[in-house]
Amino acid sequence: MEAKEVSKVWSLDKGKRCSLYYHKNKDETFYVESGIVLMEIKGKEKIMKQGDVARIKQGVKHRFSGLENSVIIEISTHHEDKDSCRKELSGDIPIEIVERYKNA
Repeated sequence: MEAKEVSKVWSLDKGKRCSLYYHKNKDETFYVESGIVLMEIKGKEKIMKQGDVARIKQGVKHRFSGLENSVIIEISTHHEDKDSCRKELSGDIPIEIVERYKNA
């Protein structure tokens, strides 16, 4: 069977974050096209700027937050809606996180 990769372009607003989630079957690679993103991977925080890349293996909890208006390109092994396991919903970045990274 031939592997099929899927790509998506995400627009992330400053002060917003996606849900905390993982995939049962999918691997993802995120490339920051523009902006500044706070990536959370396995509970660890990492600042990502234009040109930075993060690889996320299946089963790894992750989330990204917009410290600036940002564009992220996702390349993944496939897409299947029921593969996403959300642990926390998307929404506003908590103020304590915004304050911690205001000079990123």
